[in-house]
Amino acid sequence: MKKAFYCLTGVMVFMLLAFAPQVCLADTLDQAYVTEYGWGSIVASDKAFPAKTKLNASLQDYRYGKFYVDRNQLNLRILNKDGKTYAQLLQEMKAAFAEKRNNILTDDMLFITIWLSHDHAGRQLYTTWPQERAATPDWSSYCEVQLVLDSEFMEFVTSGANWDKILKDCSEFKPTFASAKPGQMLYVAASVGFRRNAVELKRWDASQGRYVTPWEFVRSEPIATATIVIK
Repeated sequence: MKKAFYCLTGVMVFMLLAFAPQVCLADTLDQAYVTEYGWGSIVASDKAFPAKTKLNASLQDYRYGKFYVDRNQLNLRILNKDGKTYAQLLQEMKAAFAEKRNNILTDDMLFITIWLSHDHAGRQLYTTWPQERAATPDWSSYCEVQLVLDSEFMEFVTSGANWDKILKDCSEFKPTFASAKPGQMLYVAASVGFRRNAVELKRWDASQGRYVTPWEFVRSEPIATATIVIK
């Protein structure tokens, strides 16, 4: 991908950056991220999208394993568990779900799922907050960012979503985030997977007068997680 950038004109580079908000891709991850946060973490910033090649610790407020943010924006960088590439993670995931590999609609996806600690009325939604990095909350998620992992991602050990991408996929998140109270939390988990036709769930739909086949997402356990606290 780096070589491709060299072939672009200045105008084309500007257009690429202006209209590709979802991810920033660079060549080498700054290992300071791993030293500071560890593989399997999601780095959260309320200031800017954390650059891949250079850790700027001033963009993050990280204390005792949690990220603290103001409510102006949210940017996320994923550090894949065990430093594995997306190709490796997908290979493992697909082997674990071999029986579901038939009837794939969309292959190779990244999911960034967000849970809230409290609802709009301030009621606590959780009983036990996840403590392990591979944990998935036992209450309903609020929204999800989805990315198709094409070939350029396969050898990457990191990616992420900036504020624009989060709002594009989760438009309802902005007012919810802005109205959150200090001390309330978000739990964010990244996973890989695919979308498939669930032919085993085919059923008759009387309203349509035909059989319909629902689709489902098949996904791995979390490859990275974060607890984010509202300041």
